Amino acid sequence: MLTVSVKWQKEVFPNVEIDTSQPPYVFKCQLYDLTGVPPERQKIMVKGGLLKDDSDWSTLGVKKGQKLMMMGTADEIVKAPEKGPVFMEDLPEEEQVVALGHSAGLFNLGNTCYMNSTVQCLHSVPELKSALVKYSQSGRSNDVDQSSHMLAVATSDLFNDLDKSVKPVAPMQFWMLLRKKYPQFGQLQNGSFMQQDAEECWTQLLFTLSQSLRTSNASENADTVKALFGIDIVSRTHCQESGEESSEAESVYSLKCHISQEVNHLHEGLKHGLKSELEKASPALGRSAIYLKESRINGLPRYLTIQFVRFFWKRESNQKAKILRKVDYPLELDIYDLCSEDLRKKLEAPRKKLRDEEGKKLGLKTSEKSSSSKDNDVKMTDAEGSTSNGSGESSSVATSQDGKNLYNPPDICSITLVSSSLGELGKYFLMSGNSCGLVNLPRTLQYIFTYTLDLVNVFSLKTSMKVLSTIQHALFFLLFDCLLCTSGVTSDPDQDTHLTGVYDLVAVLTHKGRSADSGHYVAWVKQESGKWIEYDDDNPIPQREEDITKLSGGGDWHMAYICMYKARNISI
Repeated sequence: MLTVSVKWQKEVFPNVEIDTSQPPYVFKCQLYDLTGVPPERQKIMVKGGLLKDDSDWSTLGVKKGQKLMMMGTADEIVKAPEKGPVFMEDLPEEEQVVALGHSAGLFNLGNTCYMNSTVQCLHSVPELKSALVKYSQSGRSNDVDQSSHMLAVATSDLFNDLDKSVKPVAPMQFWMLLRKKYPQFGQLQNGSFMQQDAEECWTQLLFTLSQSLRTSNASENADTVKALFGIDIVSRTHCQESGEESSEAESVYSLKCHISQEVNHLHEGLKHGLKSELEKASPALGRSAIYLKESRINGLPRYLTIQFVRFFWKRESNQKAKILRKVDYPLELDIYDLCSEDLRKKLEAPRKKLRDEEGKKLGLKTSEKSSSSKDNDVKMTDAEGSTSNGSGESSSVATSQDGKNLYNPPDICSITLVSSSLGELGKYFLMSGNSCGLVNLPRTLQYIFTYTLDLVNVFSLKTSMKVLSTIQHALFFLLFDCLLCTSGVTSDPDQDTHLTGVYDLVAVLTHKGRSADSGHYVAWVKQESGKWIEYDDDNPIPQREEDITKLSGGGDWHMAYICMYKARNISI
């Protein structure tokens, strides 16, 4: 064992022991502990040059008390963090809510899942929360009864508790006032509170809030709830026997999706809901007659509520039975074709601007004729062929910036055209990183392309050209719908915002079970971050967006009972 001294920079380390039975690398590790210079950076001068990691000490001639010189740069000393790690549970509760990204759940107080799911869905409407805060601060007006006032204040307090709490909230005060205002929610069976219909709770709560939040201030909207949820309907009632005809207007808070054997999609159910047959007395005939009632939407809300009419009264069992049929619903809903002619005219300009702005992002420009045409506002499924010129041939509806036709005439149409159209559409989604909410879009594009190949193989070229022309036109409208889905248009508070007739799904209230008076209700709510949370009473669970549209029914699993859509606006 030798003892030497080592000089490094201005420091000298005396009495450093060298174990000659170990390789020099062990000595370097000792110096690393003293100086902080890693062994690979150390340059130690010995007889014959630099000390190597595997040198033989017996050949180096190192003597006891010898002074060795070392050069090298030490590692930077790691400083202790100015602020230590902070754990989630140590944060203030309000900061924990922000970190979680969603609000708290609600305790089930005994068959109150219908109430909890309703509250969670309505809690997702920021405009309603702001109106309730103003109301609780301003106080009760003279034309509002005490029970409605107290329920509105309790709703505001409950919303506030949900925003500030991480742990589940017990809505005891709200539940007590809800039962006081509407005694049917306090019905008992065998000493326990009965399960109730979530749609009835939703309707009654909105009615109460509409009464409480009305204001006489001319600078504000007189009816906040109507502005948020109210749907203006115009109806025409006609009797074919007598020729009698009448019209009426009304305002409702939700549309009904009627379910029958012919209904497979939400849009079909809405159309059925806007048509009905009535039997009533006819003054002209002097007896009962059948009247056909056809309705159209004449005023759109910011939040569109749709109820799936899944429950009906079954006389045999004397109870509400449930329709389990699967009815698909989209993440983006366009209700332009359900609107009245007057409303369609109002929607044309906002929809045109939205279409043009998104077209520019793709480097497309729409011709003046096709931009101003109402036919561009129909859905893809309603498209029947492309526009025609004077010679009867199909003409292009859009051009790229370099002047090339996006859609060629049928006489030179080919599979390459459709393939490139699909490719451009797919490339747009890859570049934007946005799935557009159309979960089955890639599958749809693949299906169209495969269908095109089969078409040319089976039919004549002339027949194929005609159908391919229709496919081109359909692709144009598919592209337009996708642009609407990914618009992301922000609203400038200094400009007027206009509705486009396009809505995004923001909340789903589901029911699991066979009867309205039993089973279980759950809320599925989209957060401001875009993430979906399943609120199963006091248990919030993150969910994937593609799983939300799977709640369409067809079995005993959770199925959509109420859907709430948020309007996509544009500033003009």
